[in-house]
Amino acid sequence: MSAFLGPIHYWLYGKIKLQEDLVDQVVSLAKEEGLADMGATLISKYGQFDRSPLETIIDGSNIHGWLQDKVSKAEYKLAEGVTILLNQDASLLDQLEMIFYAAGEERASGLLQEEGLTLSRIYKAISDSLLDGMPCDRAVAIVREEEDEIVWKMMQCVHERYWNEVNGDISHYYKLREAYLNGFAKALGLKFEVVDTRMYSIKK
Repeated sequence: MSAFLGPIHYWLYGKIKLQEDLVDQVVSLAKEEGLADMGATLISKYGQFDRSPLETIIDGSNIHGWLQDKVSKAEYKLAEGVTILLNQDASLLDQLEMIFYAAGEERASGLLQEEGLTLSRIYKAISDSLLDGMPCDRAVAIVREEEDEIVWKMMQCVHERYWNEVNGDISHYYKLREAYLNGFAKALGLKFEVVDTRMYSIKK
């Protein structure tokens, strides 16, 4: 099977796994808040995520379709989980933001031991960790790259349709995404900014 898979497939699978990890944390918060059945509800609708090595579980006859299905299910789970939680108590958004902030810090901490760490390398690590559709969607692009600042923009929102379909609010997704990026930047001693609508920067 591995002969049919390339680095881009493993890269995307890694991003899916990271989003599923965030879903698990949302489900854990839901349990603490008395929504013990939410995890089972998401699994019944979107399936249990299998973290086995990619080459052991992927459909080799339909690699693109298999990965697209996993992307969609991860998106639905996050959108619906967050929406269920906030419909019960809107104030829980603060706790969700703390979860995403901490996840960003944890992810960035793995870069601290790298020598000669550049903003370009840091941006790549961000791109490696956030799920933005399939690679062919080209959802994100760098607008400006300098030694002391990188600016990038969401060229299209590949997330909104999932939030709309579960009657969620896409602004919640972007608040959580920005919390993640704030945590990521903070762990590395950088400054994260929202430059414009869905345009962001990290700078020294």
